[in-house]
Amino acid sequence: MRRIVVGLLSAGLCLAACGGGGLGPDDGAGGDTAESAQPGRLALATDGSLGSRLRLALVRPKTYRPDDVVLTDQSAVIVSDLLYDGLTEAVGSEGTLRPGLAASWSAEADFTRWTFALDPEAGVSADVVVDGLDPLTARPGRNVERASPKAALAAGIETIEAVDPWTVRMELAAPNAGLPWILSGLPYSIVGPDGAPTGRYRIASDDSNGLLLRRSAERPGEVDAATEVLVTWVDDGAAAYALLVDGLVDAAVADSDSISDAATRFEAGFPATTAVRFYVLNRQSDALGDARMRQAVVAAVDRRALVDHAFGYPVAESDGLLASTAAGHRPGACGTACRHDPALAAGLLSDSASPRIEVAYVGVDQQAAAAAIVEQLRAVGFEATGRELQPEDLAAVIVDGGSGVFSFGWVAPATSADAVLPPLLTAGSPANVAKIDVPAVADLLSRASVTADDEDRWTLLDQAHRLAMAENLLLPVAGPTSMLVRAPGAAALVVRADGSIDLETSR
Repeated sequence: MRRIVVGLLSAGLCLAACGGGGLGPDDGAGGDTAESAQPGRLALATDGSLGSRLRLALVRPKTYRPDDVVLTDQSAVIVSDLLYDGLTEAVGSEGTLRPGLAASWSAEADFTRWTFALDPEAGVSADVVVDGLDPLTARPGRNVERASPKAALAAGIETIEAVDPWTVRMELAAPNAGLPWILSGLPYSIVGPDGAPTGRYRIASDDSNGLLLRRSAERPGEVDAATEVLVTWVDDGAAAYALLVDGLVDAAVADSDSISDAATRFEAGFPATTAVRFYVLNRQSDALGDARMRQAVVAAVDRRALVDHAFGYPVAESDGLLASTAAGHRPGACGTACRHDPALAAGLLSDSASPRIEVAYVGVDQQAAAAAIVEQLRAVGFEATGRELQPEDLAAVIVDGGSGVFSFGWVAPATSADAVLPPLLTAGSPANVAKIDVPAVADLLSRASVTADDEDRWTLLDQAHRLAMAENLLLPVAGPTSMLVRAPGAAALVVRADGSIDLETSR
């Protein structure tokens, strides 16, 4: 699977890059030797059903630590999620919030102070949680642009403290009724002392052949899940897929070339993960200060053609800034604002003298999409060119209007609308690179921030989303799909919104 650095680059929800190394085995856990992880032995390990042992084929990631994981590396996401828990957890294919390390939580009336009561059965104390989350806080005086990961901007946590050994309190810079959902995201998983796992599984064996994870004691109220997860390390996604075809594993993270065959052989489709690539129409540029010109750009771009031909890895067309697998997603946020209509675009340009548009992009993986957009703009009458930027140059383009259209990478995977929409749409937010400042949008976001009912809050966020999209400043294109291919006997294995797997609701 191609690795794509996830994030809103220099301006916002920029999540962790690669780094670090794997964890060693839990010496006290005992377990299989490396020999048992080899493919020939996997076939003898289980009857092929999803029972006490789940067998996976993965390309070994550089790290399992959630603060170092590249979130489009699905193998890394899967292993990290099994090893590390956050305070809350979003489960199932449609997203349901449930306790993680926290047994319960509550907020004061204005949603700026939250208290989390930790589950002693999980064995992770308040001090460990504070140590894990404090680097993400955006307290006054701290340079939030250097926070790692910058997902802290979504939560707005200013301070976090241990009230007692099993209670954590957080103070926020502004009301945020969606905080428990935000904290369910992988970047907020807690890493124990010296990198120790805090999740449901512990490492029994980890070497060049494979990884054996054993489930720790069941927590109250949990559905029985796999006792063991046995991972075979492979060199690439093609090798992982070959093990699945041979019946040696229950699921595999495949490569791009294997997905079309897998769709026919194993399942009809692959769910999108919650990362979205979108383009910003820069009203600071000379050509796009006019709303009619921005509408012409959006009408000229054929998003379906980009999805079908301009990406070297499987993607699904996005209809907004929030991918379809995130809780709170409402279909059709773009509405008519994203309608492909070349005739309309040409008509809007009929009284103009071929406006000059520069399409900027960052990274070689964005080059084909940018080139396609340039051709589509030229076809309706724009004088369009492409320009590759270095990541450090993007901020200058945003400020000085040097490029009319620029790709803003990927909105990082998140479990719900709460982690994505407010930072992108709030006036003054570092992530609001489109400079959206609409009073009606601000009012809806403010009302959502103090609405405890999830469905009501997500409805308000959706309304703000639609109003913002109508400004023709944001053009969503696509989101990557899951690369996990499941054998017929593992069809119940649930892929979560962030690409991890949910073993509890799969049984």
